[in-house]
Amino acid sequence: MPEHRQFPAGGSLREQIDALLAFAVHAPSTHNSQPWLFQYEENAVNVYLDTTRRLPEADRTGRDGYMSIGCLLKNLEVAARYFGMFEKIVVDPKPLGLVATAYFHEQQGTDETILPLFDAILKRYNARGEMLPPPEDASRALRSVEPPEGVSVCFVDRSSDMQKLGTLTRAGIEAFHGNPAFRNEFSLWMRGNRSPKRDGIHGYSVRMSLVLSYIIPTAMRFFNLGKKLGALNEKGIREAVLAGILLSTEDSPKAWVKTGMCMEELALTAFARGAAASFYAAPIEENSLREEVKKLTSTALFPQFLIIFGVPKNKLPTTPRLFVEERLYPSSKATAS
Repeated sequence: MPEHRQFPAGGSLREQIDALLAFAVHAPSTHNSQPWLFQYEENAVNVYLDTTRRLPEADRTGRDGYMSIGCLLKNLEVAARYFGMFEKIVVDPKPLGLVATAYFHEQQGTDETILPLFDAILKRYNARGEMLPPPEDASRALRSVEPPEGVSVCFVDRSSDMQKLGTLTRAGIEAFHGNPAFRNEFSLWMRGNRSPKRDGIHGYSVRMSLVLSYIIPTAMRFFNLGKKLGALNEKGIREAVLAGILLSTEDSPKAWVKTGMCMEELALTAFARGAAASFYAAPIEENSLREEVKKLTSTALFPQFLIIFGVPKNKLPTTPRLFVEERLYPSSKATAS
């Protein structure tokens, strides 16, 4: 796991970009699939969507894959800003998989003003279970986050609205788990607590015991656990006091990437202020439910994601990530060898 002191301050630009990417890959992604690939340029890195990691049942439109890359880009930006190397990120998704290019310049010291956000990169995890209200300063900081152009956040704190979001999330989870193809796909990404694999959902990240972490993936293929899982998630949302619905003016890959960048900035802000964030895609992926979420926001914008904020009663461990060298675009692998 990268740390501040491991940054090669006196190294080459390529070595420093490697170090930045080692922080960036701690971004969240659907099923921890890590659907990104990197291609090095002289002072930049191209980020591609790895279509071999597409989740056709969990991510039918491809939205979540692009949002995952958006989260990675935000981590990359925060790390590059902290180490005084950030120049710009150009988001311009192409049909063949190129999503964005991040540009860097020679290191110019560190920016200690964003140290809390930078530290949060390695602290962040997808919180699950009961959460207490976030500290007041965390709530203020979350509401002050400036979304990228074309993205906005509708904060929800009324009990009746939280009840509605809980109900919609439960319905979405039940709908997905009612599909055997989804359950099979999901089970393939689940990992036992002692699995050496560095992708997928390890049981401990969703509060499973050692034994259950090896039983549930097989059981899920044959039994519909949607009602149980839906009820658990509904309870967690209903008891929360603050949520953020991420919205965009367009419903396109570029908008999805920008939404992911905002999503990760909100999550890092929460963790930097002693709170946590819990991610939910279920009420957005089902079109009929998505319309209900839109009504709740009282806007004509496109709902893209739901985040719940709070202080978890049970802290969860962070999950492993594939190494940067395992996520290189083929041309970069040839260059590295």
